[in-house]
This record gives sequence, C-alpha cells and structure tokens, in this order.
Amino acid sequence: MEENTVTKQVNLGFEIGKLIKAKGLSRNQLAPKVGMGMASFGSMLKKKDLHTERVRQLSEVLGENLFALFLLEKPANEKTLTEEIEGQKKLLDEKDKKIAELEKELKLLREMIDVIKSLGRGK
Repeated sequence: MEENTVTKQVNLGFEIGKLIKAKGLSRNQLAPKVGMGMASFGSMLKKKDLHTERVRQLSEVLGENLFALFLLEKPANEKTLTEEIEGQKKLLDEKDKKIAELEKELKLLREMIDVIKSLGRGK
C-alpha cells in the first residue's frame, strides 16, 4: 500500500454478501427494496465494484454506511482529531487552574508587601 493512501481496496459485492448474511437477511427480501430482480441482485453481489447510487441505496436498506468499508483502519497509536482536541482542552483547563492558583499567590504576596510597607511607615 502506498504511503499516502487514504482508502483501501474492497470487493464490495463480497462485503455486502457477508453483511446480508450477518444480519440474517435474504436476497429475496433485499432485491425488491433496491429495485432489482433476484438474478440481477445475485450478479451484483459477484461484482467487485458497484455504482455509487447502488451503494447508497444498499446502505439505506441495510442500515449501514457501506462507504465506510473503504476507510483505512487507523493505527492504534494514532489519535482522532476529536481525541486530540479533548486532550488539548484538558491541558488548557489544567493550565487555567495553575494560573488561577498563581494569581491568588500573587495577590497574597502583594498584600504582604503592603503590610510590610505600612509597618515600615509606622516607625
């Protein structure tokens, strides 16, 4: 597989056949729902490639996004964008808490300086 590949090769007819079997459905049930006869539907399942509209129809009928079959699996150590954003938000929250603590310390130190200055003037 090329380094810049974003999709994978899929035998779509075979994968759809597996999905139909896994869902306990029959070709007789599905063929009319996508406007096909039994023979045509069976032939379609032998094809490696299908028209986009047919894939969309089958996705609707099967309740599965068949286009997702083409997506590459992400490596286990690769984070999704959402995971990365959540991680950054968590870090930002931690930094905000630290800033709030430091601001409280600074305020206290300024108050102490003011007290020390006022004691020095009272002599």
